[in-house]
Amino acid sequence: MIRKDMFLALFIIVAWGFNFIVMRWGLDELTPMMLGGLRFLVIGLIGCFFSLALTPRYSGVLVTLCR
Repeated sequence: MIRKDMFLALFIIVAWGFNFIVMRWGLDELTPMMLGGLRFLVIGLIGCFFSLALTPRYSGVLVTLCR
């Protein structure tokens, strides 16, 4: 495994583990349904921004979905 792949794998592991901490903090303040909806909203917005950075071949389809 090259070094870049190792860092990406480590990042995914840390992000996955941090998710449980954020869920605990979020459930202290929000209901489970509100927290779930907020998570999907945030990930959807991030996905729309990433779709703008894709090659023109794919970005047209994804940008249309994000409008």
